[in-house]
Amino acid sequence: MTDPPRNMPNSDVKSGASRQTPETPSNATAAGRYSLPTPTSSFAVELGENDHRLADSTPEQQKPPDVVVEQPEKGKHKRIASTSESRSTATDNRLLRPQLALQRKRSRISPASILPALETTQLNPPFNIFTALLENNDLLLEVSSRLDIKSLIDLYAMSKDYHYLLNSHYTTYMKHYSLKRCPESAAIFRWTCYKSLCIVDPCLRPASLQSDRPRDIPSLRWLQMVLYREHVVSEILTLLALESHRVPRATTATIKKIWFILDMPTNGARIGYIQEQNCWGNRDLLLATMFFIKLDMRFSDPVDGNGECALRRLCLTQKSLTVLWKTLRGEMLTSRLELMQMIVRTIPREDEDLDPRFAEDTVMGLAAKEIGALGKEGWGKGNDPMLRPDELIMMEGFRRRLNLQKYYVACMLWGYVDPRTGQNIPTPTLDEAQHKGDKIRAID
Repeated sequence: MTDPPRNMPNSDVKSGASRQTPETPSNATAAGRYSLPTPTSSFAVELGENDHRLADSTPEQQKPPDVVVEQPEKGKHKRIASTSESRSTATDNRLLRPQLALQRKRSRISPASILPALETTQLNPPFNIFTALLENNDLLLEVSSRLDIKSLIDLYAMSKDYHYLLNSHYTTYMKHYSLKRCPESAAIFRWTCYKSLCIVDPCLRPASLQSDRPRDIPSLRWLQMVLYREHVVSEILTLLALESHRVPRATTATIKKIWFILDMPTNGARIGYIQEQNCWGNRDLLLATMFFIKLDMRFSDPVDGNGECALRRLCLTQKSLTVLWKTLRGEMLTSRLELMQMIVRTIPREDEDLDPRFAEDTVMGLAAKEIGALGKEGWGKGNDPMLRPDELIMMEGFRRRLNLQKYYVACMLWGYVDPRTGQNIPTPTLDEAQHKGDKIRAID
């Protein structure tokens, strides 16, 4: 008797299910009818109990196998005939057979032969001199002092590690760089005198033990300022030497002190600074007098000069020696309009107040408030005339009773004859002045 096919209506399935007895479960009946293995029989086979199970089997389980016809879905395959015995035998063999992992035959390849470059990169990275310098702060400090100021700023802006190291020792780097490049300028133009060129310590170190306020330290702007003034003073002496107007080598420090006087906006600060003998010795007063005489000789030269000694007074009334430097280079005061504009800015006007009706008027392209501003104390904010450096030096020489007027002729004749040989010193060329430097523009 054949079993009903699988795709029978629900009524047939229910009738088949109703013939099962309550003593025998449905799963057990199916396993016994079709000789299917149960979990209990499977474990028994593994434990050697399969013979006992086969001996106790019922006669119903030894009936010949029935043929079951499976009908696949429509339009896919033909009908397939199979027996329950073959299905159960395949299942038993599959359960009894040990599980073996499928492995593919693959040839073994050495990773070293494929990625030798990768192993070298990971294990032995190439040497980086900049990374090595970052690990030695003392050596990095010395290397930084050899860079020009533009390269130092670029490196500080681009490298995160270098930025962090410089911020950790900011004052040390600024002072060390200035002492290596321009020690004289760093000593004269002290950063403590230039509040606008200082910054707050990046590490927020306190100013003192009693204060929680972070201290102020020199910045890169202050470093740029001292380097710029060092360059300008050296070029001023070079331009004078190209016209055979030489000065002693120690005059460079005196000129920088004159520039420091120009930074002071009041007469009281200027007088107090020049009367301090630790800052202005007698030798400094004499060298400053020689420098003023050489400037008058340069400006009054009948061939190369501009024909007026008054240019020296105009240049020393400005806020900086940059005007004097550009005038010697021929970049400023080359026309009558520029000369008149400087005179209008310099000569102080009368004490009377400016008429409000003319407050917005201009004179030679200058606003009314700029007229005479440089000649007044505080650069136009005060009423007293501003004392120039040459006036202050003459006043201080008289106060110390140095009689500087006795040395005027010696200052004019100095620097044209070699004191060792008695021969005239030839006028250097521009190439000689650029290559020899201090040997040309100043002599001892």
